[in-house]
Amino acid sequence: MRVLAVEDDRRLLATIVNILREEGYEADGVETGDDGLYLAQQGIYDLLVVDIMLPGMSGLDIVRTLRAEGAATERPNRTGMCATTV
Repeated sequence: MRVLAVEDDRRLLATIVNILREEGYEADGVETGDDGLYLAQQGIYDLLVVDIMLPGMSGLDIVRTLRAEGAATERPNRTGMCATTV
C-alpha cells in the first residue's frame, strides 16, 4: 500500500513517514497543500494522511477537491484527517 502524508511540520512529517515505512508501507511526504493535491491527483496513492492547516491549500480543501474528482475516477479515495496541538 502506498501512502502520502501531507504535514507542514517537518519533524512530524518525518516521524509519520518513518513510522509508515517501518510498518511496511511505501510512504512519501510533502509539506504544502498544493504539493499534496498535485501528488494525490496522480492516482498512485492508496491512502492520504492530511493535516488540516497547511500552507497554500488547506487539508480540508484537498479532501474536498479529491472527493469531488473521485466520482469520475475508478480509484476510490481513502483519506484521513488529523489535527495536532502542541
